[in-house]
Amino acid sequence: TNGGKKGGKRGSSTKTKPVVRAGLHKPTTDDMIVFEPGGTHNTIKFFAAEQPMKDQSRVRAFRFRHVEGSMVSKDMGLQHIQIGDQNYHLYLHSDVVAELLEPGDLPVQQAPRSLLSTRYSEYLAEARSGVKNDQGVIPMVPSAPRAPLIDRHYMKETKSYELITGEFIEYGKLPGNNIKLFVREEPKFVEQTEEEEPLVWHIDDSVFAPRKFGQGDVGNTGISDSKDYVNSERMYKRALQVDWRRLMALDRFAKFFKVGDGVDEEKVKVVLESLKENRRYATIFSIFEYFCCFNLNQPFTMSLGAYNTLMKDAGVEEERGNCDAAFLQKIFVTVNVEVGDRQSKENKANDDSSLMRHEFLEALWRIAVVKYPGMDGGDAFVTMFEHHFRHRPPSTAMEVGGPMSVNLTIATMDVDNFRKERLYTEQVDLLLTKFQKELNHVYKYYASLNPQGGQATFDLEEYVKLVTDTGLLQLTSRRDCTMCFVMSRMRRIDDLKSRHILTTLTFVEFLEALGRLADTMSVPTEEEFAAMGANTLARYEAAHTRLAEEAGEGSRMKKPKRPSKTGMTKTQPLASKLYVLLMHMMRGLAIHYKGRLTSGKDFIILNHYLSPEEQIQYLGDVKESKKKLDSFDRKKLSSLTLYEVPFRRAVAQQRRLEAAANDIQKHVRGHLHRSNSMDLQGAAAKAAGNLYVRS
Repeated sequence: TNGGKKGGKRGSSTKTKPVVRAGLHKPTTDDMIVFEPGGTHNTIKFFAAEQPMKDQSRVRAFRFRHVEGSMVSKDMGLQHIQIGDQNYHLYLHSDVVAELLEPGDLPVQQAPRSLLSTRYSEYLAEARSGVKNDQGVIPMVPSAPRAPLIDRHYMKETKSYELITGEFIEYGKLPGNNIKLFVREEPKFVEQTEEEEPLVWHIDDSVFAPRKFGQGDVGNTGISDSKDYVNSERMYKRALQVDWRRLMALDRFAKFFKVGDGVDEEKVKVVLESLKENRRYATIFSIFEYFCCFNLNQPFTMSLGAYNTLMKDAGVEEERGNCDAAFLQKIFVTVNVEVGDRQSKENKANDDSSLMRHEFLEALWRIAVVKYPGMDGGDAFVTMFEHHFRHRPPSTAMEVGGPMSVNLTIATMDVDNFRKERLYTEQVDLLLTKFQKELNHVYKYYASLNPQGGQATFDLEEYVKLVTDTGLLQLTSRRDCTMCFVMSRMRRIDDLKSRHILTTLTFVEFLEALGRLADTMSVPTEEEFAAMGANTLARYEAAHTRLAEEAGEGSRMKKPKRPSKTGMTKTQPLASKLYVLLMHMMRGLAIHYKGRLTSGKDFIILNHYLSPEEQIQYLGDVKESKKKLDSFDRKKLSSLTLYEVPFRRAVAQQRRLEAAANDIQKHVRGHLHRSNSMDLQGAAAKAAGNLYVRS
């Protein structure tokens, strides 16, 4: 066999059998073997063992005797032939890439007799004479290309000479008489290369930019109330003002602040400041959102069941005392009573059987006043909050400051931590950029399934349908899906007037929901993928199942456990986990929609997210596509840099130029500070900066 060397041939295969020349059937000291397709260079003569072979040709052959029972021959699967009374293995090494592609030496080309003869091909007549080479093959020589005519003088000196003397000079020739040629040395331009500073990723150029700057998005403009990438303190301050204004409009709540016929404004101010202090209101906001998710179908208001669970987890509910279960349920009913015009827009948006955000705030206030009767309302509220929602309440098993319940531990986490620590990274952004075309089409398709008032909206129903269609629901839970949907929304100042926006996802929020969902999933690591030779979860599962069956363990073969739940320390980068989710989602869409997802006049092809075997199984045959499933590399796509995404690289370079221009403008202003004209300073600085950008 060849042994893996390039250019090798099988000397003893069934297709290329060695031919023994006539007259050499008996073994001699000089055995000659002719290998197909024949010819002088394929005729090999073996010398006696004591005579070393000195053949330095491009084709060389070697032989060694076959030994019966040899384990080496058995393992290598070599064939052997009989020459005389001995069996031999043959090894042929050839540097000839393809016999018919090397017809022999190229005929020597004759110099043309004149410039015009370059248009003809007499000098190739010998090559086309039909003479066969030593393999009996007539070399195929292409027709000589017709060179373009020489139709002008290419030296201005020759043209000038012709005009001055009136002498006709054939194109391409120099004048017969002397002609002066002037030669000058052109200085070489040596480009000065400096070590380029690495490009810096900026979130303002990322797929998350619409949160700050807005964008024409399905459902709304995409800009958040915070006008930033995280929920701002200004947004929380304005949201508290909206909730407090609604509460003070209720006589049942305003009575806590009555002084005579008016309101104790100073007391109100103190209470509001205490709510802002230590992010108490932001924590209340987070607790409210988390426990709203207990209602999987309507996770935007707090149900009675979620309310009761919260009071038990926080230790507010007492078996005996003022705050027993009956009292807490009475508070729930009291704060849920709507007043005023029931046909108003706000009252229609206010759910009659669950708590809105301001109603939840009123419930906490009323419970605090009863639980701590000897305190002022504001002090009682702060005490209850710090005692029951910051720390675990005292019990027989735990003391103050002990661990909280799992629900409260997760509920009191800052929802923006995930964004700042996991989501807003260069790798996640560039990965989503690579998949942006497909993701944008998927988002628009599902948003158009159930339009509200003639407008496409991506709400919880469409989100659940997507994770169900793609098989993602099998990798997580319905509650995790709902939680990711709710936590991915940027918080709104007014939860009644912004009800439509509050219950739907913008495109950027949809991307975040996928990122949060990936973070809750337990997926194999990149090393485990590589060990199985897989680049998708489906391939990994198939390889894992096959190994389990071979080991005789079936489905009992355990997979390693990994941290995936909220609050646990993550061991894998989000980009790596998100890659697994995106590939699995696209595979599910390809199966569900038969390789093509159509929305109106637009469509995307998804068959390349399936292996050829899967295409035959689910699509009926293998579809041709420029992309192949094997071209997707988890490690590469989850660690992209700006240099690997051309248009993002250009944006980053432009940003660096603009930053340098701003530095130049500041520098010029510093040198012109003595000028009396501010207009002159600004114009000069701007001109200097613009000149730098253009250069």
